[in-house]
Amino acid sequence: MHGSIVLTTCNTQNNIIYEDYATIITDTLSYYGKCEKVELGKRFSQLLLHGVPTHLSLPDISNSIATNYPQLTQGQTPRWLTLADQREQKSTSTIVMTLTGSVKMANIGRHYLTICNRECQLNNYVS
Repeated sequence: MHGSIVLTTCNTQNNIIYEDYATIITDTLSYYGKCEKVELGKRFSQLLLHGVPTHLSLPDISNSIATNYPQLTQGQTPRWLTLADQREQKSTSTIVMTLTGSVKMANIGRHYLTICNRECQLNNYVS
C-alpha cells in the first residue's frame, strides 16, 4: 500500500480497453522509481471512520485496521478527511478508509471499528 497511486477514469466511452494502456502507465510511472505492478479493473469502496485520535499516524491507523479486521482489504493507506490546520485543535477527527471490492457497512456487520484501542464510528462515504 505504501506508495500506491490510484487512477480513476471518467471516460464516457464504453469500448475503451484499458489493458492496452497498462504498459504506457507502467513505463510512465517507472520514471519516478520502481513500478511493481499495474492493476486494472479493481473496484474500491470508501467508508468514513469518525472519532479517530489525531495524534495517530496514518500508517499506524492502517496497521490497526489490518490487525483488527483482516477481512477488510485496504486499497490504500487511510487519509484524513480534513486538512491538518482544521485538525490542529481537535483530539479526534475523521478518516476516509478505502477498501478493495464493493464493501458496504451492511457487509461489515458493525457500526464501530476499534482503531488503536479507540472505538470509532463507521459511516458510508458520500463523495
